[in-house]
Amino acid sequence: IILGILLIIVGISLYVNYGIVNKVYNMNYWFNAYDLSFSINDAYLTNKDKNNQVISNNYQFLVVNFAVKNNVNGRVQVASQGLRLNINDKYLYPISTYSSYFEDLGINYTNQIIDKDAQKDFIVIFRLDNDIKIDKAYLEVLESKNNKTNKYRKVRLDISKEVNLNNNYSLLEEITLN
Repeated sequence: IILGILLIIVGISLYVNYGIVNKVYNMNYWFNAYDLSFSINDAYLTNKDKNNQVISNNYQFLVVNFAVKNNVNGRVQVASQGLRLNINDKYLYPISTYSSYFEDLGINYTNQIIDKDAQKDFIVIFRLDNDIKIDKAYLEVLESKNNKTNKYRKVRLDISKEVNLNNNYSLLEEITLN
């Protein structure tokens, strides 16, 4: 009986810890962080710009496309400080200096304003060394912070290895990226 009770307690603890508190989300799943809801749509790894020109021979760029909903009674200004990339348990933080190279993929998340009850799509850009091997990658979104620790929501990224952007499309035309 004691062993059974102990197993139930351990089982419940594991479920709460990994299924609720430290849950890892998949892409295209909505979750809340602060007063916003997020859904990570796509992740692209490339070293080329919208004209298929090489941006850098030393770096590649991970561009993450995501949707954000404002859940508060007012406008919200957002910043990329609450986002980080976890690759193989090492953290990288967004950069905005390369935003102009990826304008065709979306609007950079930093310093954007989202109106009450609105939903907008954004991108965030991370610069990676060319020689990095990606075994596992997660976008982490700051959910809450206090004096001692920050709590992040973690989303497993399925990364498209290359984006071919050398074709011209009209603004409202739907395209498929392979």
